[in-house]
Amino acid sequence: MNFLSFFTHPAMLIGTAAGSIPIIIHILNRQRYKRVWWAAMHWLWAAYKKSHRRLQIEQLILLLIRVLILVLLAMALARPALQAGVGLLQGRPSVYRIVVLDNSFSMGLLEAGRPLFEKARERALRLVDELNASDDVTVILCNSTVEELEQRESHQRQSLLQELRTVQVSDGGSNLPRGIAHACKLVVEGRSRNLRKEIVVLTDRTRAAWFAREQPKKLRPDEEDAVRAAFADPRTKPGLWIVRLGASPDRENLALERLEVDEKVLTADVESQVVAIVRNLGVKPARRMPVTFHVDGEVALREELETVEPGQTAAVLFRHVFRVPGSHLLGASFEGDPLPNDNTAFLAADVEREIKVLCVDGQQRIGPNASELDFFRQALSPSRALEVQAGKMPLAPEVIGDGALAGANLDDYRLVVLANVARVPREKVESLRQWVVRGGALWIWLGDRVDPSAYNRELADLLPATIGDTVGAGDSEGASEALSEKAIEHPAITRFRDIKTLPLGQLRVFRRQQLAPKNVAAGAEKAEGLGQPLTVLAMENGEPLAVEARLGEGRVLLVGTSADKAWNNWPAKNHYMPLIHFIALHLIHPEYLQRNRKVGEPFVYRLGREELGPARAEGLTLRSPSKEPMQMEIAAETFTATSKPARRAGGYAVEIPGDKRRTVHFAANRSIEESDLDTVDDREIHSCVAEVADAPPERGSFFGTAPVLRDDVRLLGEEAEALSEALKRFSSGREIWTWLAMAVLVLLVVESVLAMRFGNYNR
Repeated sequence: MNFLSFFTHPAMLIGTAAGSIPIIIHILNRQRYKRVWWAAMHWLWAAYKKSHRRLQIEQLILLLIRVLILVLLAMALARPALQAGVGLLQGRPSVYRIVVLDNSFSMGLLEAGRPLFEKARERALRLVDELNASDDVTVILCNSTVEELEQRESHQRQSLLQELRTVQVSDGGSNLPRGIAHACKLVVEGRSRNLRKEIVVLTDRTRAAWFAREQPKKLRPDEEDAVRAAFADPRTKPGLWIVRLGASPDRENLALERLEVDEKVLTADVESQVVAIVRNLGVKPARRMPVTFHVDGEVALREELETVEPGQTAAVLFRHVFRVPGSHLLGASFEGDPLPNDNTAFLAADVEREIKVLCVDGQQRIGPNASELDFFRQALSPSRALEVQAGKMPLAPEVIGDGALAGANLDDYRLVVLANVARVPREKVESLRQWVVRGGALWIWLGDRVDPSAYNRELADLLPATIGDTVGAGDSEGASEALSEKAIEHPAITRFRDIKTLPLGQLRVFRRQQLAPKNVAAGAEKAEGLGQPLTVLAMENGEPLAVEARLGEGRVLLVGTSADKAWNNWPAKNHYMPLIHFIALHLIHPEYLQRNRKVGEPFVYRLGREELGPARAEGLTLRSPSKEPMQMEIAAETFTATSKPARRAGGYAVEIPGDKRRTVHFAANRSIEESDLDTVDDREIHSCVAEVADAPPERGSFFGTAPVLRDDVRLLGEEAEALSEALKRFSSGREIWTWLAMAVLVLLVVESVLAMRFGNYNR
């Protein structure tokens, strides 16, 4: 072992050089006298020779004592410790203990009716309470975030214990490599000057704490640097123990994976379908499980889950009529499961009277079905009668001419349709793009008034595809092409195919513009919010006819044919209405979807222009499930309000100020990965830690390239005695700086007494 590793502050050993100061002074004093012989000198010289040897011994004794005082003082300041104490030196040095307590929601697993976390918390209390007054301790709560409970002074120990007793299981997932990295960061930062550093991890046996998609969880570069710095330096290298609680056998567990609306849109006063997805993470089928549906905290319905096989999901359908428009908090729950923490799911949703659609008709004519968008408007909202009342068509189209587009307020609409519009006003192009980025949906139909080169040039930042050559003459009696029946993985088309009596092949096109989907460059999707284009409809020869792409939070769809029957036979077919309806509802991205997040993620709310001023004046306060207020940060330039990361699963709410005050709901749900109670054994954990230096495991390491070896990772079971014995062996020995300090005091007294005695004797 390195000699310096025996010292807490090895830099102070430089002070041992001060031991040379008395020697230098002694040498200088010998050279400062000038020899002068005079008459009676031989009488004094005889007396001097008689006492010279005694004086030399006295000076040497004082010199040695003074040198020893300075050397021992420097060593005491360096705080040495013996690896094993003997006799009076038995005991251990002061330690800095970091307890990493896993409080992810999988620790809520019931064993004999008692949560596993209670056992871990008791073990953590014991680890803190058994420390000496000179020891330092930090408790880290490890879930999707990291929280410290720190105690620096011995008189604060009781307050730390009291705080630790109140800690509960969180709703976050687990990432133990990250928790260990945070502990290493505290070691490297020098949070404690104590020589011994101990990291004790208290967790369960679940695989999700260590692996994600069968790969070891990775650290960020700064976290990896902290682990490397802690384990590379012998003076800071901590002992690492991982205590894994709970039994190993496979567990039965059902989890409510999510809650979703069948068609995403909820319409007031009509029957809506809300679906709860239940996943079986056990090894046995689950049958006849009652599931409860809640609306704004009140029980609305109860349905029974018939059967869900192991490893599979099953849907529970709730049919409910929402009477009041506005924001609502939906929830589903069930009971009788060994892990109750994942038996609930939440959804913040908006109930609407109607969804406004702006239809820009580029070729308005007088007469029935003469204009470009007459058929399209009827498909969106046929007669506004039975279909609307049945909740099948919640879309409310408003048709304007292309000349009125420049003055239209896009914020009033969720979907904008451009049909055969010759030119989009230059000043409107950027506002249209920003509207899409904020979550709007844009649907573009081509036609004989569209100039492809002008569109490609002026709408380059909006179009998901480049418009190419014209195919076909547009003669309904002449040659035509059919749509492809081949499977296209697109949500809207998948739903349309469920209507078995309406094959896509019956839809024919007389004229179209070729479309070349754009290839989004690497990095552009993240930087600009662009998405890779998707083919929605294709011709029999495989060429795309309709292409969609994400742009920020919104979507853009480009169709290479017309919306009327000039270039196709679609309006004359029964396919037209359901096809238009499915695509429109797919494009419209309900605002409430952005208000549903996972635990550990922040909420973002997009303010309307009329809401920004009052919100900045009064502020926005988000109420958590426990009614704890959370202030939201408002960014005026982007019209957004952002909260801190959600720490608890459940419903959140904020009151939006203004002329029409209203409450907006948010929801945070748990990560389904943490619900998987599949266990991992010691061998597999060690397989992701390097066996020797500079030889990383093939599968990858939890700690990257940091010099953490398998011998450094000590895995223990529930036995408290095994952990106590391991900690005792690691911390055996004792710091001896106090003994050195006492020796310095004794030598100071001895030096003073001897100096006085020798001086009096020689006087």
